[in-house]
Amino acid sequence: MTRKEVDNCDNEEPLRLMGEVSSDAEMGLLLTWSEEDNACRATFVKDRALPEINPNAHVPAALTSEKLLHGGGSGVTVFSGILTSPCLSESREQNIVMKHGGPKDMGELFALATIARQLVIRSSRSGELNDVIVTSAHAMKARIPDFRMIYISPHHLVDRGAKLWHNLRSTFKAISLLRDHDNTLKFYHSDSVDSITSSWDNSSHISSDSATDSTRTDSINSNVVNKNRERSIHITTPRKVSARNTSEVKVNKERMDIQFHPDSKRVIDQDGQAWVHYGGDGYEMFKSIVFQLQALQKDHFWKFTLGQRTIGEGSHPTTGSSLLTDGKLHGALLQTLITEFERVIRDLQFLTLEEEMNEPLQRVQMDLRHWEQQSIAASDGKELALEHVSVSMDAFVGFAIHKNFDPKRGRFQRLRKMGCKFRHCCGESMADTCNDMEEEGLLLTEEEIAPANLLGDLLKPGCLIRNLFVVDTDESSDATALDAISDSWRDILYHAAFEVKGPAATSCIWTCGLTDAGLHNLFLSPTNLSLFDLGTPSLQPIPAFLTKFLMSFFHALGMQDYPVDEDGTNRNDWVKRFEAVPDDSEKFRLTAETAVLLVKSYDAFKITLDRFILSMFDGEQAVRSLLIKYVILQLISDAAFCLERWEMKGGGSKKLQGVPHQQHGLERWLWRALWDLYVASDITPNKQHFEFSEKKQSNPKTYSAYFN
Repeated sequence: MTRKEVDNCDNEEPLRLMGEVSSDAEMGLLLTWSEEDNACRATFVKDRALPEINPNAHVPAALTSEKLLHGGGSGVTVFSGILTSPCLSESREQNIVMKHGGPKDMGELFALATIARQLVIRSSRSGELNDVIVTSAHAMKARIPDFRMIYISPHHLVDRGAKLWHNLRSTFKAISLLRDHDNTLKFYHSDSVDSITSSWDNSSHISSDSATDSTRTDSINSNVVNKNRERSIHITTPRKVSARNTSEVKVNKERMDIQFHPDSKRVIDQDGQAWVHYGGDGYEMFKSIVFQLQALQKDHFWKFTLGQRTIGEGSHPTTGSSLLTDGKLHGALLQTLITEFERVIRDLQFLTLEEEMNEPLQRVQMDLRHWEQQSIAASDGKELALEHVSVSMDAFVGFAIHKNFDPKRGRFQRLRKMGCKFRHCCGESMADTCNDMEEEGLLLTEEEIAPANLLGDLLKPGCLIRNLFVVDTDESSDATALDAISDSWRDILYHAAFEVKGPAATSCIWTCGLTDAGLHNLFLSPTNLSLFDLGTPSLQPIPAFLTKFLMSFFHALGMQDYPVDEDGTNRNDWVKRFEAVPDDSEKFRLTAETAVLLVKSYDAFKITLDRFILSMFDGEQAVRSLLIKYVILQLISDAAFCLERWEMKGGGSKKLQGVPHQQHGLERWLWRALWDLYVASDITPNKQHFEFSEKKQSNPKTYSAYFN
């Protein structure tokens, strides 16, 4: 029986006559939204744990063929499977990809529903280009995943904060019992080590958007379970329609209540399975539920199972990053990648509303001219200050300014502070370079010492690459990329707003949620391109949109998974790109494999960039230099992201001093950060794209030459 047949059958009854529908400890809640009929549905299904995937992962028991997936750069647990449920689609059986995800992942999943709705709206415009727009909408729909489900198990609804605090207290209490009067650990049996450290090792690190390493387990002792038992889940309905909300989610210590619209109905299929169905504006009701669930995830550190349609050709689709690191991204396959990505941009241009294309540029130019006129009128010669950079200015360069350059919270400042911490850990006084920081050190594992040493030196102002790494030419031995761009945000903003002239470089496109369209987030075959890991749709100029794609030609090398061993063991690690120089204890060099691969990456990058400049931007060279600036900027920003992840996951924590360090594998985040910084610095001096133009050199303080 199809969903349409079920929805029209006689065995429906209003939910309000039922009072409520409730789960027990063996049942979880499956929430779905259907694009076909804009209906929101909820059903209770039998629950099953997947400890082999993630210690906290739970799925509908009907899921089969589950498999852990690798290759992502964020650390979130991703897995696939086949699910049978009447709530998913008329075919009933779906291949889906799932995340054990927090509020950020929830937002990205719901964005798929928003994108599907937007594609329908944008393709329904009237006009002579309607057929072309409809074709573009269908093409984009075929390239990206669809929303499938949110699954909430009662086991997901335990207060993570309380559990983690209990585990931490238990660990420290055990440590204090084992220390002698000299504050050193006594000898103890290995079984004791396991019992002491498992509580910390087996818990997720507290962070709403950080992922639990799959190597950890979630062993909770009985006292914690008693205090933080699973909540039951209930679907309820009000007697009257609320003027404020179409739905409401409430949580107390015992239960979670999800209130559906009063007009919701219970549907029972021929197999006796029931679900709650709201056939009004299901999208709006579903959005309200999702946003409330996100807030609860942040408050309680909850993660749910989030599912989307599997994409890519064949049973084992290949990512662009895998093709790159395998040395296969060249020739016809590279040309397919470029051609298909150009088609993506053309389709997005057709799907962008006319008023969305040019308004952002006009607004940014008007704001900059207004600031410049004020400065000239005041005769104070003041430069545009960071606090005067509006949201529209920041958006025009891909939100790269405040995120990276803010002097207090920006990623570049955090990189400098982390460099201070690493140097302090390795024996240097913070007073030498970090007077504004407290005496705050780090505890490093043996595997973390080498990359931490290098990062400490590399992040110090004035560092030269040639002092740390073996380099081939004098050109590559100049200042680090961080030094080169540490105060370049004005240059980048004015470059994007005034130096580039062509319409393709200055007009915006609707992104369809492709916020991170890098090689690691796309599948490529000889004839087809598919994209995944989408976010909230926005408007961006094409150069800003291309940033993640182009930087991934270098970035992907830093997060290449080691191949699975012959015995099936997965090392859960990324390939290390550096090795110590045998006859020089202080310098490192690229591994032989990396040196060859980097040349191939440069070749693929140059071919792609040349093609884009010629075919998309009509040969405008000012766009080339802007794109390279964006690539360097994003690589450095990703290095800061890696160090944030390392700290979130417990890297460097001094509180665990004396305990056998259980954060195994966290050094990979340090090596990846080091790679991003190294390759950004390798690009910078060779390209010389941070010099001012002649106009700006004549008056570099105010940028007023742009308005003469």
